[in-house]
Amino acid sequence: MIFTIIFYKKGRLCLLNLQSKWVNFLKPTYVSDEIKRKKLQVIIFFSITYGLSYSLGLLAICFNHLIDSEILAQFMMILPLSSVSIAKFYTEGRNNDKYNFYSSVILFFIIYFFIFIIESLKLISINQFQLMYLMLILISSLCVIVYSYKITSLYIFKNFKIGILLFFYFLFSQIIFGLIISDNQFDYKNFLNYILLPIISLVYIYPFLCEEYGWRSFLQSILFDRFGKKIGIVMVGTCWSLWHLPLQFTLYSPQTPIIGAIAHLIYGIGLSIFLGYVYMKTKNIWFCSIMHVLINSLGLIFNDSEIIINYHSIIQRLIFILLFYTPFLFTKEYK
Repeated sequence: MIFTIIFYKKGRLCLLNLQSKWVNFLKPTYVSDEIKRKKLQVIIFFSITYGLSYSLGLLAICFNHLIDSEILAQFMMILPLSSVSIAKFYTEGRNNDKYNFYSSVILFFIIYFFIFIIESLKLISINQFQLMYLMLILISSLCVIVYSYKITSLYIFKNFKIGILLFFYFLFSQIIFGLIISDNQFDYKNFLNYILLPIISLVYIYPFLCEEYGWRSFLQSILFDRFGKKIGIVMVGTCWSLWHLPLQFTLYSPQTPIIGAIAHLIYGIGLSIFLGYVYMKTKNIWFCSIMHVLINSLGLIFNDSEIIINYHSIIQRLIFILLFYTPFLFTKEYK
């Protein structure tokens, strides 16, 4: 027992020492001018999140043998938080109490980017990439969970009761949405797996947290301050949806990319209205992240591979959004 405690303390000190050296190596910077600092953060966020996604997406469209669209989608998911971390680290420096957290995210971003590049260059196989990617997700997810107990704004159980109620509402709405778009092709065998996803999702939550942190925690507050909450949330949904545009041509609906993009835009704005409400109500990014897991995993209980995006799909999504998510625009949180 004594040896275990000693080993733990030495291991912890070693990790803290390594982290300190990594932070010093990155050389955090503080920009004293607040207006300039905020502008730089927005520029860095969009330059990395959109710049990398669109440039790599263009390569995937032109050279589909070079970049696998599913691997591109996996890599894109980590970009929002990565860009926020770089923006905050090099404009707020050590003045931000999350600088250690941001430095870890930057490290993960470099590793993710590295394995993405070596897979694209065919230096490793897809199976090797997926194994490395899975291991990195597990490590980064565990790392974020550990940080959540040190950083108040990342605490997992913040406003837990209201978060649970909103989660079940969202779960119900997503099942209804699945029934609408799949013509009632419900897979009862996988329903339990879908219900249990939120529990097991914590071990691979990192990519979903990355997306939600960027769009909900960072961009949402900026656009709310600049344009007001109602217009701001529509802009968040628009930015979020347009960011997925390269995937419309390569993964989501390559046969009808324009119609698919319009349908995704409507759905993205609707989801942003609800997820924005969830974040304002709970101040808990974890609930938004777990709900994002449900969005991406809807294919478990509905055969979405056979769903064809057409004009009818646009009408379906519009009606669904108006019924289930738009009413939240009239809550006090959006005033």
